[in-house]
Amino acid sequence: MGGKRLRHDSDFQLKKNKRGYGMKNRQKNLLDEERRKYVEWVNSVLKSHKAATLKEYRISFDLCRSTGEPVYRWLEFAFSRRVQILELDLSPTIMNWRPWSKTYAFPEELLTRTSGGASILEPASCIDFKSLKALSMRFVNVSGEAIEFFLRTCPFLEKLVVHNASELSNLEVCGSSLALKHLELQSCHNLTSIKVSAPNLTSLTLPNVKGLLLENVPMLVEVSVSCVCTVDPGEKLLVALSGRIFQLESLSLVLPFYPEAGDFLSMFPQLPKLKKLVINYTVKDKESFIGLTPLMWACPNLQEFVFESICDEPSRLLRRKVKKNPLKVAHEHLKVFKFLGYCGSSSDLEFVRYILENCIALEKLIIDTHFQVKMGRAIHCQELLDIDQSTRTNVDLQLPLVVVPKHIDFVLL
Repeated sequence: MGGKRLRHDSDFQLKKNKRGYGMKNRQKNLLDEERRKYVEWVNSVLKSHKAATLKEYRISFDLCRSTGEPVYRWLEFAFSRRVQILELDLSPTIMNWRPWSKTYAFPEELLTRTSGGASILEPASCIDFKSLKALSMRFVNVSGEAIEFFLRTCPFLEKLVVHNASELSNLEVCGSSLALKHLELQSCHNLTSIKVSAPNLTSLTLPNVKGLLLENVPMLVEVSVSCVCTVDPGEKLLVALSGRIFQLESLSLVLPFYPEAGDFLSMFPQLPKLKKLVINYTVKDKESFIGLTPLMWACPNLQEFVFESICDEPSRLLRRKVKKNPLKVAHEHLKVFKFLGYCGSSSDLEFVRYILENCIALEKLIIDTHFQVKMGRAIHCQELLDIDQSTRTNVDLQLPLVVVPKHIDFVLL
């Protein structure tokens, strides 16, 4: 099927000053005015659009519940033209998080028809959803029933992305005939349980959930899981992945600090096919990153390792300690190591030295010294600049102590 691509993107950004996000009333008025202009612009584009089909339709702007009526019309426009790729990104422009009560709610009346005086989630006769191949919704309150409607009604749907949907609580992504290959759910904080049974699924991204059940996912090779706010993340994760963990080629874990982290990592089974490992780790003071190496040992064929160090309190950045005489294990296939949030602490230096000494095939070392802000933590612009400047000073003094072999491509950001 042919068709046009319509992408309503805007480069509008509210400017930050040295005191953070001051002058809130003035900025709110500015944002309201820009929203009005954006709605008028999109309406004018759609009014002149004559194509009978759409290959791709994208809405990307800081819109909220008050703009519900025009967004409804835009979605109706896209579905009526048998859109194949639909992206609705209403993410806030500023760091002051939008209240859930003001988040745009997906209009389920688009998906309903009346039968015997009652509304049921079935396709309306005037709209054909069968052409949809990819659906992405960010900062859109969409229910589990609506998501399951799309899974049930769109036989060619291969990609489903949902971010920051507060209404999601329980979800089933199940069906022997599902074409779904990529499922991504992030920051859905009220989601408590999810069941996945999708024979063509290759990539899965999930937030922290109490109940996770995976069935019939023989093609699954890429998993990203958040273990934040979980008392025993290791046990639940391993149980959910049991029987599938050996087939993984890429694994991404968001890990909080907790006393039993070492036990969790040491009990990880071998991942013989894993080629890429990403660890997003919230650190505390008085700990060494060497405690994370058991996860590397479980990946004998690892080729790329991305480590992101997140600190909840900037004052703790340089307190981290080292672990004396860490165990030396050869990682024979690791070619790329990237360290995000390197601040120049002794444990940071220790971890880089461990990589250089034990990864005999290393070809590229990337160190990013920019402070990694913990999600949900507000930080003023000036504070962030001060941290980055202090970190870079520490790094400039410290890195000359690191001997990087000439054959390794060393990148400092």
